[in-house]
Amino acid sequence: MFKRLGKGYADKKANGVGRMENDRKQGNHLSRSLKNRHIQFLALGGVIGVGLFYGASQAVKMAGPGVLAAYIAAGLVVAIVMRALGEMTVEKPVAGSFSKYAHDLFGERMGFVSGGMWWFLWVATVMSELAAIGKLVQFWFPHFPAWIPGFLALILFTVSNLLAVKIFGEIEFVFAILKVFAILAFMVFGALMIFTGLFRAC
Repeated sequence: MFKRLGKGYADKKANGVGRMENDRKQGNHLSRSLKNRHIQFLALGGVIGVGLFYGASQAVKMAGPGVLAAYIAAGLVVAIVMRALGEMTVEKPVAGSFSKYAHDLFGERMGFVSGGMWWFLWVATVMSELAAIGKLVQFWFPHFPAWIPGFLALILFTVSNLLAVKIFGEIEFVFAILKVFAILAFMVFGALMIFTGLFRAC
């Protein structure tokens, strides 16, 4: 597939592997401070956004159980795409992910568009999650300005990314655990509401 789609892809792959092997022998590589648990919980926490807690309630309220079917369908599509991306990663392990693959297989324009869209996606996602943090805080403290918690969260995220990789990994690890515990708590409270009628009067 790579030889058909990308002109000279095999040569680029060979050159890339050769450079990686040469750097490994010479010791020219960055320090790898992230542990396996950091990587796993970074991936787990990355798919659990604030929107899941803030927006899912309205979706379930309007669509009911149909939301589960939509999540399952979207999840299957994502699983297929990630499997294909995993195959390309095994074939050519390089930095840049799918933006680099689009550049090598379809040209510079597609690589630029792919990388630019990915950058814009995360800029919009982070800003929307910061806004959601302010809304969540206002739920408990209605008179508290929404921009303050969002601004504090932005400072926290920025500082954590500028610190050492190990510290960043630990911070993300803790936040990912909190997200997992929050989801488990929602599941427990939801089951109690369904089967016992707890909080139904509220």
